[in-house]
Amino acid sequence: MISTIFFDMDGVVSNTEPAHEKADAHIFKGYNVTLDERWKGIKGMRELEVYRKAIDMYSIKGATPEEILAKKIQIFGKFKEDIRLFSGLHSALAAVKGKYRVALVSSSPRAIVEIVVRRFELEKYFEQIVTGDDVKKGKPDPEPYLKAAAEMRVKPGECVVIEDSINGIMSARAAGMKCIGITNSFSKEELLRAGADEVIDVMVELPIALESITKG
Repeated sequence: MISTIFFDMDGVVSNTEPAHEKADAHIFKGYNVTLDERWKGIKGMRELEVYRKAIDMYSIKGATPEEILAKKIQIFGKFKEDIRLFSGLHSALAAVKGKYRVALVSSSPRAIVEIVVRRFELEKYFEQIVTGDDVKKGKPDPEPYLKAAAEMRVKPGECVVIEDSINGIMSARAAGMKCIGITNSFSKEELLRAGADEVIDVMVELPIALESITKG
């Protein structure tokens, strides 16, 4: 029986991409690097892992993932006006909150998650918030979602994850959870190939997708 819904943040709850892109572009410009299409391939991982891969991918000398992350946390708030909630998010959260327990599971550092949560007053919807700071291994490893299930004291089989990224879906499935993909970042075909049980295009479709999964 499904009792709990886990929402990813970036690309599901909020469109933080413009803010992330501006912050990352600003930081990497300092290393004489212009981010390109390869950047999309590491989307959805924990920030430290993203930067570790980026250092290798772009052959950046004299930088550490920790140093880049510290710079990101320091400047991210300057771009918070570029962050938007996806359409229908508040009504979808209110609808599922009445039927299920709800938590937020993000790869982002807690400092960045808190900027988004406070800006849009989302605290009231989530019993727990698990961030990239709370785990040793990020998505696509199952640890973030297993950590959330442990915090909520529920079994993985009771949980449905809402994700927009390939790595996020892989994390959810590896954790033994059902997953609904949303086409904010990848196509329906890509999300299904990654293992999504259902795929929606907009948040207002979430109740129908949840009903389909719970009946299945």
